[in-house]
Amino acid sequence: MLKSRRRFLQGTSATAALLFTPWTLRAVFFAPNAPHAESAAAPVFEQTRLLMDTLVTISTPRPTNQRVAEAVEAAFSEATRLEAILTRHAPTAPLDLLNQQNIIRDVPPELRRLLTLALHISAATKNAFNPLAVTLAEAKRQGIHGNEMKRLETLAEPKALRLDDTGLRLESAELLCSLDGIAKGFIVDAISSVLCRHQVFNHLINAGGDIFAGGSPGNQHSWNLGILNAEGEIARMIPLRDMALATSGNSESLARGYEHILPVPCSEAKVRRPFSASAVAPNATLADAYSTALFALDPQRAESTAARAGVGFIAVTA
Repeated sequence: MLKSRRRFLQGTSATAALLFTPWTLRAVFFAPNAPHAESAAAPVFEQTRLLMDTLVTISTPRPTNQRVAEAVEAAFSEATRLEAILTRHAPTAPLDLLNQQNIIRDVPPELRRLLTLALHISAATKNAFNPLAVTLAEAKRQGIHGNEMKRLETLAEPKALRLDDTGLRLESAELLCSLDGIAKGFIVDAISSVLCRHQVFNHLINAGGDIFAGGSPGNQHSWNLGILNAEGEIARMIPLRDMALATSGNSESLARGYEHILPVPCSEAKVRRPFSASAVAPNATLADAYSTALFALDPQRAESTAARAGVGFIAVTA
């Protein structure tokens, strides 16, 4: 049986003060001078903040002005507000209370909206994306395997997370809920929306590998993004305009001694997975969730899952 969730939560609160386990910060990056760029890159204005346990950078074409600076500040403020609602690590945050008490009655509208979308994507990916998968990751960290892991895998199906007019609840005291695999993309989209409301349509947002590319950097048709391999070399160049790109993998968590994205199903023998899986989608919320799901699947199932959803899939081998 999974050890006390309360003990687990107390153990993580000291080291996980912010929101999400980050993907490597340079797994996906803006590459203005990369090969095949359409022309010499326009200079960009960048501001970076520490949010969601990673570095979040907003880039806009120069020259900048007071309007752009105010838009960027407003965007970061909105990201900070949403982080406080969607985190599972901050004491008294809704998901923290859910994980300790099994039920919350007051579900903020932003959390309700994201949970509804997360459950929809869970169904579309046949549970490859699962808000309750953190339960299984913690079980593995505790050394649980075999039949007990199979039992927990059945217990942690998304249907055990119930959202209705009365609130949000978990069907078992052994379960944990996390939106780490989708909320960062959701916040990236919110940042983009704030910038657009301020008429800053040309922007690039990079939240530790979750990217939305709005418009272009100025004298190019699109933003040019590089995806790195395990050796730190450029594996793929991706031009993006009004699209999102997210990358998932286990390189950073494995360096800390655990896998934060388990294979699906996790109780079966491991299949060889790529170094990273990237998803290209119309918005960062979808890209974030699908990159998580695609990395959890074996390559063949990942290809078919991406094709059904109309999501671009890029696998980088080690």
